[in-house]
Amino acid sequence: MVNDVLLGLRALASVRQAKGDGALVLSPDPLSFERTEAPNEFDGNAIQGLVLEPHENDPFTLCSLTKRKHTAQIEAFCDGTRSTYFVGYENDLPIIYTRNASVVRTRDRTSGYHTSLYGIQRHQAMLLAPFGQFPSLICLAYERLKLYSSSLADLCWTGVEEGYSPKPSEMETMGNQAWLRRARRRARYLLDLSEQITSVTGARVLREQDPTGRSWLLKDGSLSQFRREYLHQAEPLRNIVSCVKTHPVSYFGIEGERQLRQLEIGERSVAFLPRPTSQKRYSLGETKRQMVSWYL
Repeated sequence: MVNDVLLGLRALASVRQAKGDGALVLSPDPLSFERTEAPNEFDGNAIQGLVLEPHENDPFTLCSLTKRKHTAQIEAFCDGTRSTYFVGYENDLPIIYTRNASVVRTRDRTSGYHTSLYGIQRHQAMLLAPFGQFPSLICLAYERLKLYSSSLADLCWTGVEEGYSPKPSEMETMGNQAWLRRARRRARYLLDLSEQITSVTGARVLREQDPTGRSWLLKDGSLSQFRREYLHQAEPLRNIVSCVKTHPVSYFGIEGERQLRQLEIGERSVAFLPRPTSQKRYSLGETKRQMVSWYL
């Protein structure tokens, strides 16, 4: 699929140039977007977390880990990766190439080596561009060559966005950097979608193999990227736990950071509800993302 997309784009550019059409200009950047992404910014004084124990809205504190009960064990893990590149212009509108892959793996009990869990994996590669602003005949050529086959590839499409999204009239005046920012967000969304599909599938396999519910799947990265319909259904996520290694959001402000710097082995924070800025007044019963989190 990877070679098909890029070779198809190169073939399209070659044929059009032979006919005197130079609107499609290929100038690939060897450096991926992921190599230059800056960490997310946040307001260090914003209190977006809601403490859940021992009572909702109690102060944020640290506590000791209880003795392990051995009632659950990690039997598989899900991880993914992505790479995104600028490849050229169509009528001065940028074209971006993105690919991602996610897989569920488990540890072989005999050899100790990691192996795929029943081949559960997903690979995806596509071009991202403001296809909605391409001339109709040009857009049709991309479709026929299977270079544009999904609304997810169209940066003009806002169906996956929450909160504010630019209007069509605003898109007509957007510059190159604005389109590239949209491409970065769309590439992240596509990886999130791949990881969601593979991790939910892997968790279901584990539940079918072990009806007792003792077998869990560890997902690398937050569950907050999952689509709302999955977050509203407890069953698909019942045996999934995620691990977030980088923390772009300070859920309890500066005072919370001071306490976390004092966190020792054998301790954890109290459980809390991580809330996006738009939902920072919501309780656990009101939020659209009912996830319990804690720091270790």
